[in-house]
Amino acid sequence: MKFMIRSWVRRLFSTGSARTIRRSPALQVEALEDRTTPSVVGVKMIQDIAPGAGASNPAHFTEVNGVVYFAATDASGDRELWRTDGTTAGTYRVADINPSGSSNPRYLTNVNGTLYFSANDGTNGRELWKFDGTTASLVKDIHGNGSSDPRWLVDVNGTLFFTAEDGTSGRELWKSDGTNTVLVEDIRAGGSSDPRYLVNLNGTLFFSADNGGLGRELWRSDGTEDGTKVVKDINSTIQSSAPDWLTVVGGTLFFTAEDGSHGRELWKSDGTEGGTVLVGDILIGPSASSPQGLTNVNGTLFFSASDGTNGRELWKFDGTTASLVKDIHGNGGSYPAWLTQVNGMLFFVADDGTHGRELWRSNGASDGTVLVKDINSTGNAGLMYLSNVNGTLFFVAEDDTHGIELWMSDGTTSGTALVSDIREDIGNSNPVRLTPAGGTLFFAADDGSQGVELWRTAVATSLTITSGNNQSTTVGTAFSSPLQVQVLDQFAEPMEGVPVAFTAPSSGASATLSSSTETTDVNGHAQVTATANTVAGSYQVQATAGSLTGVQFNLTNSPAASAGLQIVSGNHQSTTVGTPFSNPLVVRLVDQYGNGVDNASVTFTAPTGGPGALFGGINAITVTTDNNGYAQVLAQANVVAGNYQVTVTTGSHTIHFDLHNTAGSMAQVVFRLQPPLEVNAGQPFRVQVQLRDQFGNAVRLPNVAIRLSLRAGSGLSGTLVERTSIYGLATFGDLVLSTPGRYRLVARLGNGLQVISRAITVI
Repeated sequence: MKFMIRSWVRRLFSTGSARTIRRSPALQVEALEDRTTPSVVGVKMIQDIAPGAGASNPAHFTEVNGVVYFAATDASGDRELWRTDGTTAGTYRVADINPSGSSNPRYLTNVNGTLYFSANDGTNGRELWKFDGTTASLVKDIHGNGSSDPRWLVDVNGTLFFTAEDGTSGRELWKSDGTNTVLVEDIRAGGSSDPRYLVNLNGTLFFSADNGGLGRELWRSDGTEDGTKVVKDINSTIQSSAPDWLTVVGGTLFFTAEDGSHGRELWKSDGTEGGTVLVGDILIGPSASSPQGLTNVNGTLFFSASDGTNGRELWKFDGTTASLVKDIHGNGGSYPAWLTQVNGMLFFVADDGTHGRELWRSNGASDGTVLVKDINSTGNAGLMYLSNVNGTLFFVAEDDTHGIELWMSDGTTSGTALVSDIREDIGNSNPVRLTPAGGTLFFAADDGSQGVELWRTAVATSLTITSGNNQSTTVGTAFSSPLQVQVLDQFAEPMEGVPVAFTAPSSGASATLSSSTETTDVNGHAQVTATANTVAGSYQVQATAGSLTGVQFNLTNSPAASAGLQIVSGNHQSTTVGTPFSNPLVVRLVDQYGNGVDNASVTFTAPTGGPGALFGGINAITVTTDNNGYAQVLAQANVVAGNYQVTVTTGSHTIHFDLHNTAGSMAQVVFRLQPPLEVNAGQPFRVQVQLRDQFGNAVRLPNVAIRLSLRAGSGLSGTLVERTSIYGLATFGDLVLSTPGRYRLVARLGNGLQVISRAITVI
C-alpha cells in the first residue's frame, strides 16, 4: 500500500506535566492507490517520570499481556521496574526491588505472560527475577555470594533459557520455569563456556559456546544435559568458527562463521551435523565476505556482504543461491545497515555515493531496489533504529532543518516524512529504543525541557461531538453554543494538534462558520462558531478528521419575526353558487428574508349579506401556519352570485382573495320589471323578464326566446316575443292593452317554464 503524508502545525501535550509543550505538525497518512482518507499520526509524552530537566531514561521496553514494562529512573534517582498501558494513569512503578537504591532491571523477557528480568535487590546481587502482573519476586539466588548476572534471556516453548554464573561453574547455560531454576549443563568444566546469541528454532535452543576444546562453535539444547551438544565443529583447527548473527528463516538457522578455509561466510543449519553447511563462499578463498544484518523477509534472507569486487552491498539468499541484489554504490560499498522487513518489503540504510546515507527499499530485484527519499539534501540523514509498527516504518533521521527526530515512511517519497519535531529548538530530541508494542511505537526522547522521557506514537481513533448539537437560532443570528468535537487516540486519551474540517451545506438553510479547519487543543477539542444564514430550515454541519468517521451537528435556522403575508394560490377563482372552489385558499406568512413563519394564527373572513363563502359552514375561520409558514382553507360559495373578497389577517398583516360566485343553471323565470298597476287603454308600457337559478340569482343566458301573453282575455299588442340579452334579461318595451279591464301577463319559455305577473288595471 502506498501512502501520502501531509503535515499540519500541531501542539502536543504531555499529560504527565503541568506545562503545555509545543510540537510540530501532525501527519496524515493517505493511501494513494485507493485514495482513502488519511489517518492522523502524532507523538505524545506519556509521563514525565523524572519531573523537570531530569531524565528517567526509560529502556528495555517489553510487552506482556498488552502492558509495556521497562526500566526507568524516577525523581529520587532510583532505577526500578515500571509499566505503561500507553496512558498517563496507567504508567507507574510496579516494584521497588531495591528499597535502598536502584535494582536497575535489564534483559526484560516475556515468557507465557510472565515477565523475567535481571535485577539487584541490594542483598542478593544481580539475579533472576520475575513479575506476574502483581508481584515482583526473586526466582532464585543463583550465585549465593555474589551476582549471577543473568543474560541472553530467551523463551523456548515456555521455558526461559539464559546464561548465568553460579560462582562455581562459570558462565553457563541455565533454564527456569519460574519455580525450578537449574543449570542445563556445565559445558566448560572449570571455566565459562559463555553461551551467546541464544535463539529458538522450532522449540530447540541454538547458541554459540566454547567448551574449551573445540573453541566457540554452534550448539543446541533441548533443556537436558544429554540434549545439550555441539551441532558441528565448523572450524576443526584450534581456532573457533565463532558463530554470529543467528537468524531463523522458516525451519532453518542461518548464521555467519569461519571454517578456517573460507573466511567468515554465510552458513545454515537444520540442527544436525550433516545439515550444517556453508551456504556460499561469497568472497572466494580464505578472505571473509563477513555477512551482517541477517534479516528474514517472507522466507528470503537478506544481508550485507563484501564479495571483494563491489564493496559491501546488499545480498540475498532465496533458499538455493546467494546473490548480489544490487551494486548500489558503484565505486565502493554502500554499507547497507538497519535491515528491516515491512509488509514484505526490505527497508535499509545505504550510501549510493551521491546522496549520503539515506533510506532505501528493496523487493529483492535490482530494479526494485531504490532510494526512498533523500531526507538530508546536504549530507547524511543519519538514519537508525528502523522499526516496523503494524506495517508502517518508523525510524530516526536528521534532515537539514529539524535535527535528529522521529520519522515514518510507507516506502514512497511523498509518504516519508517527519512525524514530529519533538525538540523544536536547534537541538535534537534523539529518539532511542524504538519498540513496537500492540500497534504503538514506544520510545525515549528529549524535548529539551523535560529530559529523556517516555514517549509513544498517537493515532487518532475517534471523533465525537462534545457540545453544540441540536441547536436552533433565528436566521441571521449566531448559535448560542460553539460546535465542538473531541479527538481521542488509540488509548482514549485526548489527541492534540489534529486538524478537524467543518463543512456546512453550500445551498439552502446553512450557517457561516468561523473557520473551515481548526486544530485540536490540549484536551483534544476543536470548535467553530456558527451563524445562521438567511434561509430557514434544518440541516447538518459535518466535522471530519482524516480517516475517522465524521460526525454531524443537527442545526435549525428559525424564521425571524413575520414581515409580510403573501397569497400563494387560490386567488381569482370562481365557482357555481353552493359549490366548493376547486383550489384551497393558500397564504404564507414570511419574515424579512422570505422564510415561512410557523405556528402563527391566520384568520380567513368572508362577507355576509351578499355574495360570499363558507368555511365548513361558517364565514370566518382561524388556522395555524405550518413549519414552512403556510396556512390554507377550503372554501365553498354561498348561494348568492357575485364578486366579493375574503379577508385574511394575522397580527398587523392583511390581504384579500378576490372570488366570484357564479349563478347556477336556469331554474326559473321572473318579472324583473312588473307591469304598472294601472294604465290607460292604448297607452304603451314595458316589462322585463329575468332568467334565474334555483337561488334567485340572475342567470346570464343570452338569446333565450320569451313569449308574453295574457292569462285571460285578449287585446294585448306590441312585440310579444323577445330574446334575452347577455344578462339573461328580456325587455318588452311597446306593450299596449286596448280594452279596459283587469289582466295578468304570462311569460313563457320554450322549455315550459313560465311566470305570471301581478295584476294590471286598464282604464
